[in-house]
Amino acid sequence: MKKFIFAIFISTLVLSACTEEASTNIIENEDIEGLISSTLENAEKYDVSRFEEFELENVIDGDTIRIKYNGSSEKVRFLLVDTPETNHETLGEQPYGPQAKEFTKQLLAGQDTVYLEFDVSYRDKYKRLLAYIYTKEGISVQEQLLKHGLARVAYL
Repeated sequence: MKKFIFAIFISTLVLSACTEEASTNIIENEDIEGLISSTLENAEKYDVSRFEEFELENVIDGDTIRIKYNGSSEKVRFLLVDTPETNHETLGEQPYGPQAKEFTKQLLAGQDTVYLEFDVSYRDKYKRLLAYIYTKEGISVQEQLLKHGLARVAYL
């Protein structure tokens, strides 16, 4: 049921992104610091005590991080969102890819751990873990990427 409600929330964000007002949410690198500050103050917070906690190693791009999982280093792909590429073998760097990566990096800055909520499929065809990602404050990284126009809904 939670996944259904989350999908409806994401769909609502996508529809609002189609309006002229929401299209101004796409940000430049210099705006990210202020946006992070606002996000930390105003974002909806979830109870992370029901999610699994893992050590955060680094941010790979806007929708992928690396964590310590069962003693080894593993990539985690964010469920239900897709951000522009930053270093794709055929697509190269896409518009707003660096901004999406920087947003995720700054949102997770200072976090030793992240909280993951797994869905029924733990891995994708590239063997990456698949999860919803939350900060220690309970902020959904996926929701914030969508809200600020740095990701699109994908993989429904």
